[in-house]
Amino acid sequence: MKQCPKCGRKAAAYATKCKYCDARLPESSESMRQPQLQAIKCPSCGGPVNYSGGSQISKCAYCGCSMIIPGKITSQDKPEAQLPAEPTTLSSQVEKIVQGGNSATAIKLLRDQAFLRLQEAERVVEIITTGEYGDLAALILSAQKGKIN
Repeated sequence: MKQCPKCGRKAAAYATKCKYCDARLPESSESMRQPQLQAIKCPSCGGPVNYSGGSQISKCAYCGCSMIIPGKITSQDKPEAQLPAEPTTLSSQVEKIVQGGNSATAIKLLRDQAFLRLQEAERVVEIITTGEYGDLAALILSAQKGKIN
């Protein structure tokens, strides 16, 4: 992990810019490594989800399910040692947090992991609270595209 020299937040070792303040991050020997493509199973359909680094959130090309990529996955790591038996999807994690009564944590998670703006994250949490949704992963993807009412 790197630390942003401007805002002090943590960034992935391979990141070149801070996702919070857009400051340029210093290069390190770890960031020079190219992440190796890792195959992860989709928790919804079981299809392969290819992950080559970057965002901690990935989308299944087969069913569209959004998921959080667990742990640090690099070319030096063994995927079977780093991955839990079943990856935690962002949608299931947010749903559990909202059902537990902690809307503020769910909004922060949506902002940090799904990169939603505050209004979009609040609207997703509101929809979860009222139960007006079918597929939460699709709802989050719609919010990412700015197509949420």
